[in-house]
Amino acid sequence: MGITHVIRGEEWISTTPKHILLYHALGWEEPIFAHLSQLLSVDKKKLSKRMGDVAVEDFIKKGYLKEAIINFVAMLGWNPGEGSVQEIFSMEELIEKFELEKVHKAGAVFDIKKLDWINGQYIKKLSDDELIKNALPFFEQKEFYINATADKKTEDYLKKVLTVEKERLAKFADVGEENKFFFQNISYEKEMLRWKTNTDDETISSLNTAQTVLDEISEDDWTLAKIEEKLLAAAGDKPARNATPARQPDGSHGGGHSVAGGRGDLLWPLRMALTGAQKSPSPFECAWVLGKKESSKRIQDAIQMWK
Repeated sequence: MGITHVIRGEEWISTTPKHILLYHALGWEEPIFAHLSQLLSVDKKKLSKRMGDVAVEDFIKKGYLKEAIINFVAMLGWNPGEGSVQEIFSMEELIEKFELEKVHKAGAVFDIKKLDWINGQYIKKLSDDELIKNALPFFEQKEFYINATADKKTEDYLKKVLTVEKERLAKFADVGEENKFFFQNISYEKEMLRWKTNTDDETISSLNTAQTVLDEISEDDWTLAKIEEKLLAAAGDKPARNATPARQPDGSHGGGHSVAGGRGDLLWPLRMALTGAQKSPSPFECAWVLGKKESSKRIQDAIQMWK
């Protein structure tokens, strides 16, 4: 049959002598037998179907890339040795470097967080077209996408969403889940717009400033870089009066429609107006994805809440 190696779990070690005798009895040349240690869960128990997904198909259905799964499985109980800290391997590299002698005898821990990280590294490397191809089947299963308007289902719009999401995406089954505000109307309490102890007038003023800044950017110039540049210029280069806003971007620019209190005074209410969420991508990214018209509408809706 041309079989040169039989690689299987360590539970087959006890029957190996019988298999070798069968080969001899049939007059066949015996293959090389190698036995791998058991796969263990994070609590060091033998991995089994009772603990959840264990089949490769299960992980593919959840949006893990085949290349990432191969990479992850290859690293279970093996490493290239020689002090290597490399964890991401192409198929060609695995073929070149893999040696049975470097497989560990101790049980290998199947850590789903490690698989998530490896898969995330592969997602980051995908082109826009590859991102769409892999993500679209998962979008089409989600209610927030199914109910979204047609303009939020275009290829260009989805590419923007995925450009923002891919840096934090572990698997394609998660697309859009943390950023549903890109696809549906938002609702929130108006107090969420307030940055720390800012007054009503200060909050409205910040929203008006954000509106003015974005209005001055033409549709043709509506790029992530331009939006960030103009908003940071308006926010000024001083730290916010009370604290630092969540996920505040680095760098700032002076001039323009400067807000006296600092970046948080402008960027926090803008973030909330655009997303209705305390955890989200930066307000620059959100405005870029939503587009000029939708961003303006959401800011105006936020201003109206204070009247």
